[in-house]
Amino acid sequence: MNRIQLSLAALMGALIPLVFDSALKGAALLAAAALSALVLYRASAATRHLVWLVAVVALLIVPVLSFALPQWRILPQWTASPLAEAVKPAAKIGNETHAPYVTHETNPVAVSAIPPRVDNSAPAPRATEPLPPKAPAPVSLPAPQESPRTWRDWLPLAWAAGFAFFALRLFAAHLLLRRTARSCSALTAPPDEFIAAAFEGASVQLGIRQRVTLLLDEKRTIPVVWGVFRPRLLLPAEAREWNEEQLRSVLLHELAHIRRRDTLVQWITQIACALHWFNPLVWLAAWRLHAERERACDDLVLASGVRPSAYAEHLLHVATKLSPARWTAACGLAMARKSSLEGRLLAVLSEKLNRRGVTSALAAIALLLGAGIAIPVAMLRAADEK
Repeated sequence: MNRIQLSLAALMGALIPLVFDSALKGAALLAAAALSALVLYRASAATRHLVWLVAVVALLIVPVLSFALPQWRILPQWTASPLAEAVKPAAKIGNETHAPYVTHETNPVAVSAIPPRVDNSAPAPRATEPLPPKAPAPVSLPAPQESPRTWRDWLPLAWAAGFAFFALRLFAAHLLLRRTARSCSALTAPPDEFIAAAFEGASVQLGIRQRVTLLLDEKRTIPVVWGVFRPRLLLPAEAREWNEEQLRSVLLHELAHIRRRDTLVQWITQIACALHWFNPLVWLAAWRLHAERERACDDLVLASGVRPSAYAEHLLHVATKLSPARWTAACGLAMARKSSLEGRLLAVLSEKLNRRGVTSALAAIALLLGAGIAIPVAMLRAADEK
């Protein structure tokens, strides 16, 4: 048991410097992303989302790059310590060895080795019988004293507790969504043929080839999508009563998350928040990713031919008349939240906003710029250890 505790303590002691080193470097990356997002305030929401995503991914790979890349020392290196300058080794001149100078506050005094004077007139000592050797006295060692614990000793435990909490929250949200999916019903014919046809048309229009499972919940739940490899889309049972335009706009918005791989981005963001839960810039990045992600999906819906006034009405109905699935926000992507509804409605109704998507060329440029910033930051070191 003691070995396990010592191993865990050694592991945590090695992880803490790595976490804080990556946190400092990640803070620089996230600050650069925030500045870039401010400069690109006239760009589309998809472009700003890409900027924040590149910064979060760089935050996660910086520790790996720090081990793989060579070190880059940027601070001055100390050549010698003051103690080494004060005490110099003995100098040898000819066949004689002279002692070093001992520096004082005033003048240096030369210290030389003088042999002791031998008095030949003193009588020789009498020969005496050798005394029997005495047994060595037992030596009692002082009991080791434990040094008092400081706040630094509790840092590994505090970080591990925060990481465990947010990691468990993420997996609990995933399990709750799976439990909700088991209680939902699949589409049945003929009552749900209208929903199935609208779902197929929206998937074809957005070019989604991945298989998506469509579920109906008897509760008045806000439409939500989750799952990376096997995505699922949940609609309330009252969707059977929606008109064609409202159903199409809701399906386009939720399927836009799957087209943009937002479910994978949500997992990456939550992992970054769990590792760097103490860094407020990480939570700022997660908030901005959520806001820009929803507006980018709204832009895709409007680009598909849905009228802005009708879509704003649909968003208002979903946010005010339906209830969100509890404790699932960490894993699922709900269509609307009351907290961000006002800004989204203004963006939907605005005619001056840039609603362009992200092209392959723009994504490649963003990745190259992110790598060009992340690699030098990962190589930074303070100074040589002495």
